[in-house]
Amino acid sequence: MLAASAWVLLPVADVLVRTVRFDILTTFLKRATGFRAAVDCDAVYRARIERIVQFAARGHLWEMTCLRRAIASFLLLRMAGYGCNLRIGVRKDDAGFQAHAWIGNGKDGGASGNFREMLIID
Repeated sequence: MLAASAWVLLPVADVLVRTVRFDILTTFLKRATGFRAAVDCDAVYRARIERIVQFAARGHLWEMTCLRRAIASFLLLRMAGYGCNLRIGVRKDDAGFQAHAWIGNGKDGGASGNFREMLIID
């Protein structure tokens, strides 16, 4: 069931990213679940959801970037009542400027890979 939900949420996330201004998208994500999470999300469950979304993204019709996967994971976790946040960060290295999106919670930032956090959506 979670894999099917992830498979459906990924193109929704893609359409949102492609068609909605970023400030409106962040407001939507903050309000989308309509409630505050009842339970903090532990790292094990968060990793499980991220693996399910990654699996759904691999079998999708087109490539799903980290932002689309993070939005789908964020929505799945929040709809299940788990506290989490969507984080967006940047870094500059020899390869140039890079951006990344990932899921974290209030206790830790999740795996950021040396990215400097620029935005956290709770």
